[in-house]
Amino acid sequence: MGRGHLPVLADSDTLRAVDRYEDALNRMKIVKRFIIPLMADDHIPGQRRRFGLNQHDLGLVMEGRACSECLACWEEVVLLQCPVCQHTRSPQDFLDGVQEWEDYLRDREQQLANPVRTEMPQMHEVVDAIAGDHGVKPR
Repeated sequence: MGRGHLPVLADSDTLRAVDRYEDALNRMKIVKRFIIPLMADDHIPGQRRRFGLNQHDLGLVMEGRACSECLACWEEVVLLQCPVCQHTRSPQDFLDGVQEWEDYLRDREQQLANPVRTEMPQMHEVVDAIAGDHGVKPR
């Protein structure tokens, strides 16, 4: 019979395509979930998208049990290449992200410790300013 339940009636190119498909399915079976980031910057063309992760999820990415690109998470094994997007991880991937996340948290703490307070203008002041911008004289 041949390959599983398929009779061997196909040419070698078709069989290679079936093998690639089966390999992709097997790789995807280990993905358990996708990480939901706490924050993500706007994607700038030509640059990688950056995510802010909680401590547990950041640990998964650093250990190679989640992808820093597509945020696929497989948890049980350590992989150098993501089974979803095929991104190959490098130590620099998470070192840069850790520094950016620490900078973000430090800036956030400073903003919370020293909130900038602004006074709301009175409604008549807003209306007068808009009217003045358009050349309308007050009565």
